[in-house]
Amino acid sequence: MTMIVVNLEIDWELLRRQKRAVVGLRTGTVVGAEQEDAAEGLLNLLDKIQDQAADSGEVTDEEVFGESEDLGSPSSVGKLDAFWYRVNFACAVIARNGAMTRNFDTCFEMYDGDAVAAAVVRRAMASPTGRLARNVIPRYLGPRAIESYEATKHMNRKELEQYAARLREAAIRERDAWRAAERAAGRLAPLTNEQACTNVAA
Repeated sequence: MTMIVVNLEIDWELLRRQKRAVVGLRTGTVVGAEQEDAAEGLLNLLDKIQDQAADSGEVTDEEVFGESEDLGSPSSVGKLDAFWYRVNFACAVIARNGAMTRNFDTCFEMYDGDAVAAAVVRRAMASPTGRLARNVIPRYLGPRAIESYEATKHMNRKELEQYAARLREAAIRERDAWRAAERAAGRLAPLTNEQACTNVAA
């Protein structure tokens, strides 16, 4: 354990509201927009604490940010409904200036990549001088990420998650329609019974 002094401007009234919003939440609890926004605000505060600790030189980046895999199973990035996991995984990699691995790329390849990029930029904008903001453009994300952020910045956290779900649904419908047309034209092999069941389950 290392003692680090951080210097932050804190809106104490806002912090109290955020604390009240998340107190009592348990696994399985229905989370409303207020709790979602409070969690995002607290996450931004933690980002600032980590940034100051890393910039102090008293601890290494690895000690502060760890590995992106510390978030849990990296295979979670490939689960369709794991939107916020993909966002957090990508942020963890970018903040520590990590490698753009297959898992990192997958964060933006699950049909909701524009929403993931928007959420990453949104989190970076909350701490403009932080590690995430310093690293995100242009090494990791390009101008399209900024465009996605601008198009969604009016949304709260819950609305952004719902937008990501709509992107996934639309892309999957388009993919399935294309596959059906290709099969009808004989350019793709017909679905096996097992594949058909998998598609229905998805």
